[in-house]
Amino acid sequence: MKSSLSYIMLWLSFSIVFQGYGQLTFLQEKEEEVFYFRHITRENGLPSNVVRFVTQDFRGYLWIGTDNGLVRYDGHQTRVFRNDPEDPASLSEDVIHTIYESTDSLLWVGTGRGFAVYDPYRETFTNYHARTNAGRWFPDVEITRFWEDEDGSIWIGSHNGLHHYIRTQDQIVSMLLYDTAKGARENLRSYVNNISAFPHRPDTLIVGTQGGLLLVDKNSYEVIQDLNADWKERAAARAFFFEGDSLLWIGDWAAGLKRLNLQTLEWKIYDFPISPLDIAPKNSDALWLATPNMGLVVFNKKDESFTPHGKSEDNPRSLLSNYLQCNIFIDRQNNLWVGGKEGLNMLDRSYKSFRKIQLPYGLEDARCFYRDKAAGKTYFGTNDQHNIVFWDENKNEWGIVPDQTPGVGPYAGIRHMYRDHRGVIWATSMTNNLLYIDPDTQHLTMFLDRNGGPVTFRDGQSRLYHMAEDMHHNLWISAPFDGIIQLDADRKEATYFRYLPGVRNGLFRSQRYLELMVDHKNRLWIGSYDGFGVYDIDRGMFLSGRFDALKDMGLWGHGAGGFATDSLQRIWVCLHRKGLLRISEENNGFSFKRYHTIHGLNDPNVSRIAVDSKSNFWIINEGLVFFNPYTEQMNAFDDRNGLHKWKSLDDRIYIDEDDQIFLTGQGGFETNMIAGLALRGSIVNLLIEQVEINGSEIFRIGPEPQTRAATFRPSEKNFKFNFSAICFEDVHQIKYEYKLLGFDELPATVTSRGLAHYTNLPPGKYQFVVRAAHRGVWFDREAGFEFVIKPYYYQTIWFRMGSLASVILLLTAFIHIRGKQIRTREKVKSNFAKRIAEAEMQSLRAQMNPHFIFNSLNSINTFILKNETDEASDYLTKFSRLIRIVLNNSKNTLVSLEDELEALTIYLELEQIRFSNKFEFAIIIDQFLDTNRVFVPPLLLQPYVENALWHGLMHKEGRGRIDISALKNGEYVMFTIQDNGVGRKKSAECKSAFELKGKSLGMTIMAERISTINALYGSDAKVTITDLYDTNQRAAGTRVGISLPILTNAHN
Repeated sequence: MKSSLSYIMLWLSFSIVFQGYGQLTFLQEKEEEVFYFRHITRENGLPSNVVRFVTQDFRGYLWIGTDNGLVRYDGHQTRVFRNDPEDPASLSEDVIHTIYESTDSLLWVGTGRGFAVYDPYRETFTNYHARTNAGRWFPDVEITRFWEDEDGSIWIGSHNGLHHYIRTQDQIVSMLLYDTAKGARENLRSYVNNISAFPHRPDTLIVGTQGGLLLVDKNSYEVIQDLNADWKERAAARAFFFEGDSLLWIGDWAAGLKRLNLQTLEWKIYDFPISPLDIAPKNSDALWLATPNMGLVVFNKKDESFTPHGKSEDNPRSLLSNYLQCNIFIDRQNNLWVGGKEGLNMLDRSYKSFRKIQLPYGLEDARCFYRDKAAGKTYFGTNDQHNIVFWDENKNEWGIVPDQTPGVGPYAGIRHMYRDHRGVIWATSMTNNLLYIDPDTQHLTMFLDRNGGPVTFRDGQSRLYHMAEDMHHNLWISAPFDGIIQLDADRKEATYFRYLPGVRNGLFRSQRYLELMVDHKNRLWIGSYDGFGVYDIDRGMFLSGRFDALKDMGLWGHGAGGFATDSLQRIWVCLHRKGLLRISEENNGFSFKRYHTIHGLNDPNVSRIAVDSKSNFWIINEGLVFFNPYTEQMNAFDDRNGLHKWKSLDDRIYIDEDDQIFLTGQGGFETNMIAGLALRGSIVNLLIEQVEINGSEIFRIGPEPQTRAATFRPSEKNFKFNFSAICFEDVHQIKYEYKLLGFDELPATVTSRGLAHYTNLPPGKYQFVVRAAHRGVWFDREAGFEFVIKPYYYQTIWFRMGSLASVILLLTAFIHIRGKQIRTREKVKSNFAKRIAEAEMQSLRAQMNPHFIFNSLNSINTFILKNETDEASDYLTKFSRLIRIVLNNSKNTLVSLEDELEALTIYLELEQIRFSNKFEFAIIIDQFLDTNRVFVPPLLLQPYVENALWHGLMHKEGRGRIDISALKNGEYVMFTIQDNGVGRKKSAECKSAFELKGKSLGMTIMAERISTINALYGSDAKVTITDLYDTNQRAAGTRVGISLPILTNAHN
């Protein structure tokens, strides 16, 4: 009797929902029930709008039978199963009539031609039909119902009798249930519509057919009793609903609603022209009836009335169609589903669950609220000419608070009502100052101070907005355009605070002052269009400089619309467009935390806040947000799940002591009991459905627990995880948090989509973990998937160990061979060193030739003969210094670039003297070259400079120039020697045989030196010579380029 027990539980749950939450604490006049539905059609993924059956499996998936395939639905997306002629494990027929889940989690699918059994673990179908080429044999008949017996066997109803599938023997026994010799009604018994156990007879089935209700012996397969034997009409039995073990409700096409007493077998027939094709409990006093012409009908068992709720043009969220041939299914979360010819309908109990109430007397908008529970009155401040209206709970009628000040009222634009410690209800007005309801006369009265004047800044013209009472019972009032007013505890004198330029620790400047709140330290918090401020009432000063950190956070200067405190004495502030701000007091300072969309806030433009009896916050933004300040749970309400209209910054919220919410709205107000709102999560299950690998291959994850990690090849390193929180209510409020353990080092990623991508994962062991929250409540289970990406062979430990052994062997051989090479190389270097020394000496002899020495001595002699002793002394000093440097450098293979350039400079200065300053020179050094750490062969540049002098500039008319540069180019130094002489061609014509021979010898020596450097250091040193021409192609000089590797003293 599994079905009977489940329906009893549904009765209890529906009774709680409809009786406990449906009746509000005021305005309890009876209203006509209006039902709203969420629609699932082809636009949402159904393959056909014709829906015939709905059920739910053990994982929580909804299974939908349509005329074009079997659909699995998780609340977000659909997966369709159809016949594939190429796949024998696919569904054999696309028209689905019934679906049933057996206790072993197999899904039995009845089609128009036999049935199929779906294995969710293998995701395959086993087909039973007359086409023996694929599947198991069974007649090609329409299957209408399945029912599992206690022994695990399956009873199958069809349009050709009753069938018993004995699974332990893999045997099917068929019963026709009719006798061709009998009349038409008896022959209709072959059309079986429903099957169940008879409560009081263990071996008996109760079978509903088109010909009536039958009792069948399960052992002998014989009809024991025809319960409609004397009936000539309305005997058809399709819909079953057991009310406990004593009553069975039955319905069918044109058969009306019937009730059978299962103990006495007495019938009760309800005389109403209706065709109930399925029956389900609405609550303990009513039934749902699915009909083919009136939609969903509510049958009241007490007064035996039938109330249709069909498709309505005035209600876009009514049923899609009045034709409902599908079963009524109630899922685990008590959602009601029913299908028809136009799609699937789900009863949406949260849609417009707030009650919208129109104010009386033609009034438009309620702007504020206050409930005086002791007096049984709820007051409403309005925007209209009438001041304050109230609902009298004792008299169950509306009333108006009368004016006590003739000629002064009416007080339009009531903005706030507040009850002080004496029980006086105060009201602020946008036109005529401060008001209160006189406790004695219950009249609305203008407050006058001891001098008989109103509380106002500007001759009675100040608009007043919000109020709060401090610990000393002073009443504080905000005047939006003027400042703040303090009314003393005796309610006689008023003190006015306004912004004064240049006054330190005074009231801050704002376009409009709004909300007020007094905290646990008797500080007044003041909200405005331009931020907020705090006034220390006991110290008599405004606090300044305490909120500078908000400027760095970009939160200062934004409108503050509402305040609240929690039991931890933290302050909460609604910031326009910036979210919710939490302020905690620490060490005489404040710390701040902002809550925005990443924390679950659906819209950051928050404006007002109210606190319920459990210290939860209710915040107005574009809708209404429930927020638990301790668990940080958030749940949003808008026109999709409760509210009639979106809210704005101008709307207000009030919660009375019974936790009834009041919201302002156009044309009246909206209200609901907090206890009746859906604050808990409704996730049925959380599943990782499949993994997509490298963009194509699909790895489906079955329902069985994972016993070992899945294994993938090294090339399978790009993963897309598809996961889903099965949920059918407010699915827009689902969020996921996932992480790949073994890869992600950052905190878990939060998303609203059931997808996660990872690319280029290295070999290793991983676990993908995801959790889900609905309405801010985390589901109690995580979903995980473990997998291993195998390494390439060269990444395995065996390969590495083998490689290590090979490396050791190779290293040993290398050391041996390398030692031999080093010894050979040292020998070669020794030979090279000798050759370099010889080359250096040859270079020395070639460059510092007797001709130069003779000319130098001749120049010194000339200075002496001319009695130019100073010039002779200077020349001789430089000459001797050059000889000393050249001789010192010739002892080394390499010398610092600094020493080389010093010798070159002295050489050029001597030549300038000899040539009577006929030329000038410049030496340019790269700033990135350290000349003391870069080493070059000695006398590297001097031969080329000498060549430029003697063969380039000697024959030039006019002043000559030599430019020498050293620039860093990667790992090389680029030396350039450029002159503006006559060029190589003309120089050759002017040379003597002696000069030509000298040049040839010098160039040969330098070529050998460059070759030796390349061989010794494995470099690519080279010399290039370029002839220069002017724009008329006349010789304009020569450029010599020397590219030399950067050498250090370590190469010496």
